[in-house]
Amino acid sequence: MTAPRTPIPDDLPRSPTGRVPQWVVDEAAGRHAVETAWRAPVTPVRPRRARRIRRAPAPLIATLLGVVLAVVWWLDSGTAGFGAGAGSGSDVAQAPAADVVALAGEAHLSDQGRQLLYESRPQLLDAGAFAGQCTDDLAAVRSDGAVGCFRPVDGSVVVYSPADPRLRGFVVETVAHETLHVGWETLSEPERAELAGLLEVAVATIPADDPIHQQIAFSVGDHPEHRPTELFAYLGTQVWGGGFGERVEEFYARFVADRAALVAVHEEFEATMSQLRADIDAGYQAVVATEFTEGIEAAAAERARIDAMVDDYNALQAQLQP
Repeated sequence: MTAPRTPIPDDLPRSPTGRVPQWVVDEAAGRHAVETAWRAPVTPVRPRRARRIRRAPAPLIATLLGVVLAVVWWLDSGTAGFGAGAGSGSDVAQAPAADVVALAGEAHLSDQGRQLLYESRPQLLDAGAFAGQCTDDLAAVRSDGAVGCFRPVDGSVVVYSPADPRLRGFVVETVAHETLHVGWETLSEPERAELAGLLEVAVATIPADDPIHQQIAFSVGDHPEHRPTELFAYLGTQVWGGGFGERVEEFYARFVADRAALVAVHEEFEATMSQLRADIDAGYQAVVATEFTEGIEAAAAERARIDAMVDDYNALQAQLQP
């Protein structure tokens, strides 16, 4: 039999759904979160490239689709469950912005996942507006590189959104990542305990040199109590390999309708960046060969073209760090 839970004081911060995050209750009671012990994996799960994502619609079509979906959501939901903003005191519901609806679709969120994202009042910000939004003093659960965060105290989501269309997959993945953090907050304590153990088994099967381990470590930082929710968000958006077993995928299915397609967004973006680097390397090798066979003057134009590619790539990389 499960021991009775300690009543939650009325003066603790609550999310828009009325829940009080467990870490808030623990800190108020002077308790420290207990880290979940690692367990040896039973069946290795190796990440592999999922199916390619379908081609994104043209910007105009995507915008019109977003508007239509927003109107449908508004008509279906009426004024229930979506406030005008934390602390605003307004009882008037607001439909999600068209760009948020479009991102929810591209992230393959389930109906529940979409609703949680919309209720979190997501902010999509450029570098200037994003600065300082996801710092530790705001008790934020952050993404790698602090490109997005979820604030359990008020239930809000903030996402860095660079304007370059080539970085769209980066934004889609961040939105899905933060939505999974919101989803984690909706799980019961027994569900969290069960899932945390399963996720530790899953992450232990990923090769030690995979960048995801560093990403998780950075996001956890000095908050080991955040490790389970970070595992849930990172593994859910970046690793497929056929799934992590029926029970884990049941949890993910609450918030993501097609997780293989979501992971494909991540892999498509990573493949694009890798191809840009490969093209640059191949270009410089061609320049060297031309200089050797035809002389420096003959290779000058090609060198200028490759130098421009390098400048473009560096500018693209710079946008990934708000």
